[in-house]
Amino acid sequence: MCILTPQIGTPGAAVLALAGTVESDSLPEIARFIRDGRQARHQVVLDLSDVTLLDRAAAQFFARQRREGVALINCPSYIEPWISREASH
Repeated sequence: MCILTPQIGTPGAAVLALAGTVESDSLPEIARFIRDGRQARHQVVLDLSDVTLLDRAAAQFFARQRREGVALINCPSYIEPWISREASH
């Protein structure tokens, strides 16, 4: 289960903190947050510091979002290589 918590960021930034396991069923809500942040012309930031696990769909999603300008911050060291690998596919 993934817990999504909007955070107060710097002006002009939309920050969403994620916690727990990120699976494909969480992606529509994350995508909605990203879309809303872009429509408001904010820099979208996903804080992955409390993510414990993710499935392949989530890794692919994060890789795609990174390519499209979403900042992924505080990514756990065991998850970062997986997202990077998906970015190369």
